[in-house]
Amino acid sequence: LRLVPGMSVTHATGNDYRINYHGTNILSPRRMNVLVDGISVYRPAFSRVDWKELPVAIEDIERIEVTRGPNSASYGPNSMLAVVNIITKHPSDVERAMVSATAGSLDSYNVTGRVAANFGDTAVRLTLNAEGDSGYDQVSRSAVPHDSTRLRRLNFRSDTRLTSTSSLELQAALAEGVTEVPFVDILQRSFPDRHLNDRYFGMQWSTSFSPTHELQFRANYSSHKVRQTWSA
Repeated sequence: LRLVPGMSVTHATGNDYRINYHGTNILSPRRMNVLVDGISVYRPAFSRVDWKELPVAIEDIERIEVTRGPNSASYGPNSMLAVVNIITKHPSDVERAMVSATAGSLDSYNVTGRVAANFGDTAVRLTLNAEGDSGYDQVSRSAVPHDSTRLRRLNFRSDTRLTSTSSLELQAALAEGVTEVPFVDILQRSFPDRHLNDRYFGMQWSTSFSPTHELQFRANYSSHKVRQTWSA
């Protein structure tokens, strides 16, 4: 996204990225929508997108499309400045099985496993991912850095060819884990870490009438749950 003209990318802490178009309201970037296979991952209750907690593994991403301009009418709310659409790999375009693992400094690790299969006219893909790190070496507003991440993801996508001109796509994604949060004020006695549990479900039916005319119907459901408990 740093290569997109006008895009502002700020890494605040180990698990906190602030990304916005034209740099407007960078502390709470609430005017840019982000989609994963057409399903919005924008959090209305917090007016932001948590980039570290996206329900998709890097290995599953086929391409990222950025549409700049006032596109609210086409992409729904929170699409005033730009829309980032993350498109995952089609189930028919991946290997039957794949496992990858990486590890590095700051206790960082990333483990991904993916399986794919064809059942008649239906192609399916299932990906499991676990990621974690210990965040920054130090945080400017905290004597002891406390910004590590531990996440687990599940991503499912299927494509069924119903007829020669129509198809049905199904998507499901789950993300859960803990992102650590440093002290906000001096009266706190325990860290207000964020325990998240996100669920996304979507379906899209498409039919073609001619090489230049197509009809699509899409239905999406998303649920965002964040629990923070601390003493002060």
